[in-house]
Amino acid sequence: LHCLMELGRHESVMNQALGLREKGAGDENHVGAEEAVSFAIEASWKLGRWESLTDLLGNRDEKHADTWRTLDPRIPVGRAFLSLCRKSLPDVESALKGARGSVMHRLSVAARESYGKSYDEIVQLQSLRELENAAEILVNDPADQDFDLDSHAHSGGSCGWNWKGRIDVMSARGSMEIIKTRVAMGRMHSDPVLVGSLLLEAGHRARKNRWWSISESFLSQAQATLTKLERDKSAGNSKLFDLVHSSMVQLAKLKYSTGEFSMAMKILGQQRADRAVTEMTEDIENVDFVRKVAARQERCLL
Repeated sequence: LHCLMELGRHESVMNQALGLREKGAGDENHVGAEEAVSFAIEASWKLGRWESLTDLLGNRDEKHADTWRTLDPRIPVGRAFLSLCRKSLPDVESALKGARGSVMHRLSVAARESYGKSYDEIVQLQSLRELENAAEILVNDPADQDFDLDSHAHSGGSCGWNWKGRIDVMSARGSMEIIKTRVAMGRMHSDPVLVGSLLLEAGHRARKNRWWSISESFLSQAQATLTKLERDKSAGNSKLFDLVHSSMVQLAKLKYSTGEFSMAMKILGQQRADRAVTEMTEDIENVDFVRKVAARQERCLL
C-alpha cells in the first residue's frame, strides 16, 4: 500500500485497502485492517472522494481524538479534510492540532536516531501548515467573486502563499508530497485547472528525477483532467490551452527518456495536429487562411 501511494496510484490503494478492511471486519484485533483503513483515508482525500472519506471516518468514535498523538497522522488529516467539506472551521483546527501532535510525536522519535530520518515528518508539518493557511478560504467563500485561488497561492506578495518558492527549496520527494496536498485543496475548491497544473508539475518533477513510473502516473492524471475540461465548452480559462499541450510535451519527453521514441513522435504529431485545428477554428470562415494552416501542417508531417 505504501509503494502504491508513493507511485501516485491512489485508486489501487483504495481497492486494496478496502479489501483488507473487509477481511478484517468483525475482528477488533486485526491490526492490518486498521492500518489499511488509514491508507484508504489518505487515498480518499487525495482523490477528492469526499463521500468515501465520510464513510471511512463516520464509523470512528470521537474518543480517538484523545489518542491522535500515538496514531497514524493519516486519520486526523482525513478528519481535517472532512471538516473542510462540512465547512466547520473549529473542527478543522481541532483536527489539525491532533495531526500536528501525532507528527511531532513521530518527529521526536525519529530525531533521536538521525536528522535525516526526521525529514518526512518535517515535510508533513509543512503540508499541515499549507492546509491551515487555506482552511479559512476553503471554509468561507471569499467575498470577492473574482478571487482566484491559483493566483493567490502562487503570488510572491505579502498576502500570497508563494507555493513555487516553498517547494523549490525542498527535496524532490518532499515537494511531491506537498503537491499532493495542494491537489486535494484544488479539488475541494472545485478548480480543475489548478488541479491539472499541479498534477502536471508533479509529473514534470518526477521525470526530472528519473522516477518514470511516478511521472507517468501523474502526467496521465493531468492529461485526463485537462482534456476532460477542454471538451467542456463552458470552461474559458486562458491557461487551459497551454496546459493541455504542456502535458502532451511532458508525456512525449517521458516516452523519449524511456526509449519509446516512436510513441514520443506520435504524441508530438498529435499535438501539432491539435494546434492546427485550434488555429483553424479561430477563422474558420476564411478559406484561404484554413488552407494555409493545413498546408503548413502537411509540411510538418512530411
